[in-house]
Amino acid sequence: MRTWYQRGNQRRFHRVDMPINIMILPKERPFGQPIFHWGIDYFPPSIEVQIRSSRRLLTIQVDRIQEHKVFLQALFQECVQQIEFLGELIRLIAKGENPLCLPQNLKRFQQYHQGFSLIETIKSPAPRTYDWFKKIEEKNVYLFSAIKYMLQHSSATKIQSLPSSEFLIDQAIIPYTKGKYKEVPLAQSLVHLVHFQSLHFQAWQEMIRDLQWQTTPQKWSEHMVNVSTGGIAVNLPKRYPKLAHVYTKLYFPRIGVLAFEGSVVMQKSIPTEGKERIAVNFDFPTQEQQIALRTQMELFELQKAVEVFG
Repeated sequence: MRTWYQRGNQRRFHRVDMPINIMILPKERPFGQPIFHWGIDYFPPSIEVQIRSSRRLLTIQVDRIQEHKVFLQALFQECVQQIEFLGELIRLIAKGENPLCLPQNLKRFQQYHQGFSLIETIKSPAPRTYDWFKKIEEKNVYLFSAIKYMLQHSSATKIQSLPSSEFLIDQAIIPYTKGKYKEVPLAQSLVHLVHFQSLHFQAWQEMIRDLQWQTTPQKWSEHMVNVSTGGIAVNLPKRYPKLAHVYTKLYFPRIGVLAFEGSVVMQKSIPTEGKERIAVNFDFPTQEQQIALRTQMELFELQKAVEVFG
């Protein structure tokens, strides 16, 4: 028998797609590791596909560079190595491990935390390209600092992290993703490197949001949620333990947070979006919860109708 998330419009409960600040966390977390964690996978199959694709496209574009090729190839390679190392650290932290307890990791960490060792080789021959790499380096160094701070100030029962930050590279790179720059190998190499870096940075941010679940609901990530009084389905850049029992919290500005106990009944990769389709069935929601949720759904539909028909 097909379950509700496979039935199209033939469903027991009326469903609505609506933007909601949402938090989904396991009811129980794993124990026995030195760092607080939820056992959530922040590099699910959909993200891994995008990482491999970004890495492949980066290699293709770097091979097409003509000017200062030797210096730039070496620098791009160093950037990739550092970002991949950050990914290794994040994967271990997500499992509750302290990766800096291993001497080989600590040595690499201390070296990479200083920035890109080869960056000065292009300062004189290519000063504008140097400025681009300095912006990329800034984001890398922040993430190394954030990891160090977290590991130094966290334990099996608490998490502390640096405040989030914005980076010049994230906005500066946007114009180079289109137009005439699509045919410029160096520009596209930088675009793919920034995307490669962003995929890893996203995993870190997603993990920190989950670990700091006590934050105000207004700061939770907003997603388009397919919601009913019986469950939800949403695309997220992470994957939960199989058959996990979870708390699903939905924030509505008019009434605050509605919290439901539930079970993850489906997780399906959507590689083109870099997301996992997560379906959660609510376990025995109360009548009051269902009425409150149904009311918010109806208010959203009414608002949309007003926008369309005036």
